[in-house]
Amino acid sequence: MKILLLCDSISRVGGIDKVNRDIINALKQYIELDIILLNEKKIEYESVDIFFTNLPKVGKFFKRYFLKRKIDEKKFNFIMVTHPFILKYIDKSLMNKTIMWAWGIDVWGQYGAFIKKEINSVKNILTISNFTKLRIVSDLEVKANKIEIIPNCIELDSFTYKSLNKFLPFTLLTVGRLDANEQYKGHDLVIKALAQLKEKNLNIIYNIVGDGTDRKRLEKLAKDLKVDNQVNFLGKVSFDEIKKAYHDCHLFIMPSFYSIRPDGYATGEGFGIVYLEAGASGRAVIGCDVGGQTDYIRDGINGLLVKPDERDIAQKIESLYGKFDLLEKMGRNGRKIVEEEFSMDRFERDLKNFLKEITNVNKV
Repeated sequence: MKILLLCDSISRVGGIDKVNRDIINALKQYIELDIILLNEKKIEYESVDIFFTNLPKVGKFFKRYFLKRKIDEKKFNFIMVTHPFILKYIDKSLMNKTIMWAWGIDVWGQYGAFIKKEINSVKNILTISNFTKLRIVSDLEVKANKIEIIPNCIELDSFTYKSLNKFLPFTLLTVGRLDANEQYKGHDLVIKALAQLKEKNLNIIYNIVGDGTDRKRLEKLAKDLKVDNQVNFLGKVSFDEIKKAYHDCHLFIMPSFYSIRPDGYATGEGFGIVYLEAGASGRAVIGCDVGGQTDYIRDGINGLLVKPDERDIAQKIESLYGKFDLLEKMGRNGRKIVEEEFSMDRFERDLKNFLKEITNVNKV
């Protein structure tokens, strides 16, 4: 089998680039794989032949011609695109052999509506969560049997389980970018929840890993609510420091919420790899009850689901405050769930089985 993989990039920090790398690592083991990177300088990536690095900076019609010529030359069985926006470069005659990955906001709301026709034209759609599949079916009118769910994964060896340090102040942690154009990861909800809990005199510290254009607003919010002495903005840190931050916290919290803004664009978590990282580190998690994260978070088992409301979040934090035995149990459950359902081995197996199934169908 030959697959042409079209990616935007693979070297940046972020969830989609991470999954792009996972896809490459999974595919290269058993198929003939060529890769085109649309927006990245030429790089060497673990002996995979990246035969072209940037599409010509010309109109999309020439780009379609260029890709079609490349595809015809090598006679690929399938084209796999790792972001829906790439579909605009695929000639319509090739849509019946195109597999598209969908993540979340890239196909929710207005973004999905813009390319609804193209999305409905592809052979198959791979997505990372039940929530995104439901949105594609209901909002874009795609048949459910055309969509396969292959959840995100992590390298288990990169994250070690560690028991809670009961002698530290009760520590909350969020890991995520601070983007003023998004503001859906719920940092401000947690800060407001801390203000709600202030009169309880609980010894709570909130560590925020990540940086971006929304940091000043969040720092001001913490100061205005008089909880700035509890909130630590750690900025962009190394991978080793992220792993340490997981171990130093008692509870991971990221109440990302789904919504459709007045302009028609959606916000929310397509899945959220950081929940898996926290679980693999042995930490209970709190996340909102709508979004891709609900595929991992089992309410009362490995964490708690909340409404995108500071009062509910405050109540849930208080319900876990100092309950180390319960948090340890949730953390152990989280590690087990990650091992069984979200490992790299599971990801590779699911992707391989999917390709085997559609190949056999084509032979019938």
